[in-house]
Amino acid sequence: PDTLQGVNNLGSLLKAKGDNEGAEGFYRRALEGREKTLGAEHPDTLQGVNNLGVLLKAKGDYEAAEGFYRRALEGREKTLGAEHPDTLKVVNNLGSLLKAKGDNEGAEGFYRRALKGREKTLGAEHPDTLQVVNNLGSLLKAKGDYQGAVALLRDWGGRSPEASDKVRYNLACFECLHGNLNEAQHLLTEHLTLYPKVKKEALADPDLVSIRAFIDAL
Repeated sequence: PDTLQGVNNLGSLLKAKGDNEGAEGFYRRALEGREKTLGAEHPDTLQGVNNLGVLLKAKGDYEAAEGFYRRALEGREKTLGAEHPDTLKVVNNLGSLLKAKGDNEGAEGFYRRALKGREKTLGAEHPDTLQVVNNLGSLLKAKGDYQGAVALLRDWGGRSPEASDKVRYNLACFECLHGNLNEAQHLLTEHLTLYPKVKKEALADPDLVSIRAFIDAL
């Protein structure tokens, strides 16, 4: 097991360096060894399964990645439970993968499940919970449901200062796309006051093109 942890770590290092091909070889070696020595449902084995899913998604091999994600989800549901943070991480990953594949309906189901589970187990202000809020908002935007995206982020942004801080920029984008330009300007003013370095990003953001001159003048 300690040797295989080193193998897995080398895979993670190569992935961080951008060498996905090299990383895949180490990840597969680690997974094969863990299946043999630890069993198919050991947490370390399932972590390796998830790692391969992440890597294959990064390589654009969505079909293979989905297979690994679904295997990791099934294993974690069985061994950890449906609402364990590690299980919900895979649920969120599946939502992101299906969105990348263009299956917005399937992605929405996984995102909503991840959001419900994380809110229950981690709380409404946890960064992982708010990550899914933004993911779901972006998905609704991709579906053209700007009203739904605005309603979602308004709801969450109003729950606490911490939540507002995490969703404010995306909410400004959705307000702008929905035609609520005054509200988008107000949100961007507040956000750029707190994070002035984001101005360059905002000026280049196609979602904010309608208020670009306003942003430039801030």
